[in-house]
Amino acid sequence: MATGVQGTVWRGVAAVASGLLLAAAFPPIGAAQLAWVALIPLIAVARYSRPGVAFRWGFLAGFIFWVLALAWLRRLVRFETPWLAVAGAWGGLAAYCALYTGAFAATTARLWSSSDKQTGTLAGGTRWPGLCNVGRLLAMGLLCICDTPYAPASHGTRSV
Repeated sequence: MATGVQGTVWRGVAAVASGLLLAAAFPPIGAAQLAWVALIPLIAVARYSRPGVAFRWGFLAGFIFWVLALAWLRRLVRFETPWLAVAGAWGGLAAYCALYTGAFAATTARLWSSSDKQTGTLAGGTRWPGLCNVGRLLAMGLLCICDTPYAPASHGTRSV
């Protein structure tokens, strides 16, 4: 894989693409089929990165997704909520939720770098829903992707 500036550029493009594709899978665009491929660029980044680097790129992808997914928070201004409070809540909540995407990328990179490549590949299907369950425990179900009514049926939840 590319190193240096080229490596940084392709990783950045892949992380941004994952965030945008994941956001497009949910309303208002609602192209749910994109949920099946949205994390592929991020998984490619994790495949060729150390866990710490993969976490940062995963955080970026998650932050982009959550900023777009939480865009409804800007409507709080209609109820005389100060813009600074709305922006702080929006950015803070997006950053908090993006930690889970970063953790997904880091564990993907860690498992892929293990000596048993097949175990890393086979364990991939359990990480995302597992992180959603951790999110439920830590945040009582607050805004984990698998808790939304628009969740794609790709990881055991039912779509509404």
